[in-house]
Amino acid sequence: MDFNIFYKVISENEKYHADTTHISKSGLDLIHKAPAKYYERYLNPNKSPEKRTEYFVEGSAFHTIILEPELFKNEFVVHLPFKGEGSQKQKQQLISMNPGKDIISMETYNKINYMRDSVMNHPIAGELFNNGFAERVFKWIEPTTGVKCKCKPDFFNTQRKCIIDLKSTDDASNGSFIRSSFKYRYHVQSPFYTDGLKNNGIDSDAFIFVAVEKEPPYLVNVFYSPKDSMDFGREEYLNDLEIYKECKLNNEWPGYDETITPLELPGWIK
Repeated sequence: MDFNIFYKVISENEKYHADTTHISKSGLDLIHKAPAKYYERYLNPNKSPEKRTEYFVEGSAFHTIILEPELFKNEFVVHLPFKGEGSQKQKQQLISMNPGKDIISMETYNKINYMRDSVMNHPIAGELFNNGFAERVFKWIEPTTGVKCKCKPDFFNTQRKCIIDLKSTDDASNGSFIRSSFKYRYHVQSPFYTDGLKNNGIDSDAFIFVAVEKEPPYLVNVFYSPKDSMDFGREEYLNDLEIYKECKLNNEWPGYDETITPLELPGWIK
């Protein structure tokens, strides 16, 4: 893919993620794996600069074109392929003329427009992104642990009183998306966001995931978080918050267990 990546001026989204006074769901994911990963990502003063991968920029562009289309031209520049002699000079000129913006190819721009159309033409998904607000930051103190938390839902539908999360994926089929949902802990995201909004005086009746595939025909599938999944995820995030709280108190951020672990056969083989 003809995709050019560069370091951009820090955006509001990057400021949100850089704020370590409150912990987000993505931060809790690192705590859940190993607190050392959270320290490296957010607290290590000597860490290497993070690279903006083509997948990150593509995902960001897709979210923007659906959730905040009025901001797209302020954050992205679309270009035709750079070819032949002087192509590197052309690229650098385009970057220097557009400080703070990501450069995406026409191929990528067409792709995210096809994905957007697929979402908006879906009989359920298309209606979910009306009558509400997008990308609003919420902060709160979790009452059980006393930990400062934050979240930024993709969209809140004020008419239907539901939180909408937009996911681009390789496979949005029921079985595949359900498996990936536990890999990426969507069952934690749904109660964490729901509780965050509730602590800000906003009640929601449902948490809905809109999944759209990244290849033709850009199929869309819609899922909701049932109560048992929400309850399980809530227990998990509260336990993560307790671990984070202890790590922060003691300024100790351990890695994996220092033991030898049996490499068990997975349950589906037994």
